[in-house]
Amino acid sequence: MKKNITFLFGLVCFGILGCTSSKKNDNIGLELDSVQVQTTTSTTSTKRFTEANNEFAYKTFSDILTDYSTGNIGYINGKNIVYSPYSYIRALSLFNKIAEPFNSPLMEIVRKFDYEEIGSLHNIVSADILLLNDRFYKAKALEKNMSVLSFPKQAEAESIKLQNNILKEVLLEPKYDKDMACVVINATRFLGYWLDSFNKYATSKQDFTLVSGKKIKSDIMSCTITDTQGFEDNDVALTFKSLSETSEDKSITSNVYVIVPKTDGLDEKSAKAKIANVACNIKKYLENLETYDKVFLRLPKIKTKTSIDLLEMADAHGYKLRGNGKFHTKYLDRIKDISEGISGIRQVASLEVDEEKVEAKAVTEIVTKATAVAPQQQQRILYVNADVPHFIVITSVEDGVETISFMCLITEPSV
Repeated sequence: MKKNITFLFGLVCFGILGCTSSKKNDNIGLELDSVQVQTTTSTTSTKRFTEANNEFAYKTFSDILTDYSTGNIGYINGKNIVYSPYSYIRALSLFNKIAEPFNSPLMEIVRKFDYEEIGSLHNIVSADILLLNDRFYKAKALEKNMSVLSFPKQAEAESIKLQNNILKEVLLEPKYDKDMACVVINATRFLGYWLDSFNKYATSKQDFTLVSGKKIKSDIMSCTITDTQGFEDNDVALTFKSLSETSEDKSITSNVYVIVPKTDGLDEKSAKAKIANVACNIKKYLENLETYDKVFLRLPKIKTKTSIDLLEMADAHGYKLRGNGKFHTKYLDRIKDISEGISGIRQVASLEVDEEKVEAKAVTEIVTKATAVAPQQQQRILYVNADVPHFIVITSVEDGVETISFMCLITEPSV
């Protein structure tokens, strides 16, 4: 059975004026007092945005996992990979509003939708701001989430304020200098409660097999899901478990997909190659789910954080972001004769999974420098044992369409 799935890598959708919040989730409170950030809750993301976001998500996550399989991941800090393509594409989309078009495979995807087409998603609060250095620019016709101010102190304060408002913490410590032309920041938070929570008394210390083959003890949760969907072949077993927006609500607003590559008996190099191959085929797996009478799911509790230098990743794959991004003058006037170009893109993302809820957070920061001039015959049963390296995919459900906000590779559950 095919499912219509929208992939939002990075933490859910943002609104026209810089911030969108979940329609119902009062557990993600906003206390935004900055003139650069406003909230919107009335619009939902458009089909054009969803399609572009998912294309972007599949492409970039596959590239990261290909690098993982070959060991070329010096741009990643962390034992696991928690990545929000949604946060990344939101930040690039806001940057695209002030930058003249330039040739880049990633920006070609970003230009398939307008920033204003990004709307709200269930379980997600997200916002972005664009900060311009007052040494170089005067405001002409800035939008509500754009501001001209002094660098570094005022700009750093705005980044910290945004992160505290959306995430309730600072994930990415801003470190700016007076020669930076512009900074774009996105902050995204996903919070969902299991529709049927795991039984805490069933959680126990069990073996988790690392990609190296070594076994460690981890807190493994378990449950049985009846009349649900999954997929299994020689390479992978997967299923999903649904979430709501509050612990009291029983309507499905998001899903968490658990995708387990079958690496038993493989050496570390071969296991990483299979994991990367599965990552490249996630779209196919999620579009071809089948119905099972029962799914037995075992999933570790997870608490982890990842830092990714996305500009280094872009360099490695020929995405042509570095040094590009000269600003047009629709929103600003230049005080000095300068040129701009992207000099840094960073993302820090975290994931926490326990018996009651799933929470994921991400911050993406883009910096530019200024330079001088089927029917069943019998019961079908599926075992999804995530006690080995596995993928986590988180989606929000809106009118039967799923938008992916996070994609993760878990190789060691609690680090």
